[in-house]
Amino acid sequence: MLVAAGRKPYFYSRSDDENAENRMEIDFLVPSRSPSRNRNVLAVEVKSGRRYATKYLVKFRRKFARRIDTPFVLHSGDVREKDGIVYLPLYMAPFL
Repeated sequence: MLVAAGRKPYFYSRSDDENAENRMEIDFLVPSRSPSRNRNVLAVEVKSGRRYATKYLVKFRRKFARRIDTPFVLHSGDVREKDGIVYLPLYMAPFL
């Protein structure tokens, strides 16, 4: 859906056997359509189950705070915002 909406998604993965804080994986990084200051990347996680964690998204956001615009989670639930993360239903992916 991101590609069909004209977005060019990237994937981020970092493995570190010595420091768990550096270990993370982000499903999609896409350029922001309206970058504010230096924050020109949207971090997007996709969750399929009802119960899930966003620890990698939180770590990624903390590490790259100067570059990350609004972080998103696409999930099967309703629209909401919690702790600076916007949760959207899966069908809203083209609107990122």
